[in-house]
Amino acid sequence: MYNIMNNIQKSYNINHDFENLLSNVDNSTSTSNTTSTTEKVIKPTTPGNNLNYLNETIVDIENVLYKNCIELNQHEAKLITMLERSEAMEKNIGRLKYSTTLLIVHVEQLFMMGTTGIN
Repeated sequence: MYNIMNNIQKSYNINHDFENLLSNVDNSTSTSNTTSTTEKVIKPTTPGNNLNYLNETIVDIENVLYKNCIELNQHEAKLITMLERSEAMEKNIGRLKYSTTLLIVHVEQLFMMGTTGIN
């Protein structure tokens, strides 16, 4: 359960970082150059600077998306493993139920033999 909560928290942090990147895109009198998702540098706007900033923002977004894809693939692999384990456990439970049923039938037969005096 701890791993699931930890993964949810990581996913939230990644989404929050992505939202921060998008919110840093500003077309006002100054632009922000994001060097990381938590660090912001303000630069004066010049005609060429907007295009550079846009390119940097696109690269940052691509990096976040790539990181998300890697984590999603890892989570998918974990979920597949858990599903396979669950299916194996269901098969074992089915076998256990069958064995238990046979045991109960056998005990009932022994009980009937004992009460009727058959040896």
